[in-house]
Amino acid sequence: YLFELTIGGMHQRRLLKYLLEDQNYNPLERPVLNDSHTLQVSMSLALQQIMDYDEKNEIIAISGWLVFEWFDYNLQWNPDDYGGISTVRIPCERLWTPDVFLYNSASENFEGTMKTNIVVQNTAVNLTTNSNTGQVDAYVKNAEWDLEAFVAVRQSVKYECCPTVYPFVLFTVQIRRRTLYYV
Repeated sequence: YLFELTIGGMHQRRLLKYLLEDQNYNPLERPVLNDSHTLQVSMSLALQQIMDYDEKNEIIAISGWLVFEWFDYNLQWNPDDYGGISTVRIPCERLWTPDVFLYNSASENFEGTMKTNIVVQNTAVNLTTNSNTGQVDAYVKNAEWDLEAFVAVRQSVKYECCPTVYPFVLFTVQIRRRTLYYV
């Protein structure tokens, strides 16, 4: 195993002060140099496991995580100035985050919003990829179902009420029952 260890303390405290206070960071401001510029947000779903599939009701329960990437020009620093720190975790309430809503959840109790820490890196390059497949690097095979395909398609919709175009990502999971499952 390879672990990257960063000790915080004084350097992390100075870095957080620099990023959030000295620069007057405002989480309500979209992080672009010019207000007329579009901010590109890359989104992917990392599928971890098929938990359950209810064939009768056509409901699949999966475990995974949503990954969002964007470039915030306010969050740049030289790691040498802060004890070699190249990554820092900041609570999402302190940073600008895109408005994202999980629309098609099988659970009636799911709110559609989640709060988490954001991993911020010092790089000034936006390292995002646009892929038409979901992430399956950490996928754990299911005893009953084989994962045949996991496709992501960006689409958009415009409602009659509003002039705004709303983009969304449609994830399609194609599974096949394993033939050895039945005796």
